Amino acid sequence: MIENFVSEQNYPVEVDTQGIYVSDAEVRISKSKFSGQESAYYFTTIRLPGLGNIFGSFIAVYGLSNLNVDSTTFTNGRATQGGCISIFGDSNATISNCDFNLCAAMIGGAIYADGFANLRIRSSTFQNNIGYRGNGQNIYAIGGTGTFQLDSCKLISH
Repeated sequence: MIENFVSEQNYPVEVDTQGIYVSDAEVRISKSKFSGQESAYYFTTIRLPGLGNIFGSFIAVYGLSNLNVDSTTFTNGRATQGGCISIFGDSNATISNCDFNLCAAMIGGAIYADGFANLRIRSSTFQNNIGYRGNGQNIYAIGGTGTFQLDSCKLISH
């Protein structure tokens, strides 16, 4: 379990994730804060060509993993897929009471999920995120084998 964790990043890597990499594991993250250093608008319009292949700036989940994120804030995440979180394989993810602000990616401004088993997002707020290619300003979910559930969430874009 990861609790009351603070991550501030300056984007030094150009592949996979700059944050937490999870494969075939169970992870719970609670009451934490993940933040990058550049605004979404600046990053996507000026610096995106040099980004590299980053999947989930803060959290990348692969294989048969179980991810539970609760009461956590994500700000200024940058990646090619999933500005904050990327989910691949037959993973299960539950995201509750979280805030995603000013995050950007080519696809899935805040969350990118491809081939997931179950994805549940509850009571979370997505504000001013950017899917640079226009695919999933906040959430991009494709190829799931189970349930995709979005319950009592706010999606706010300007």
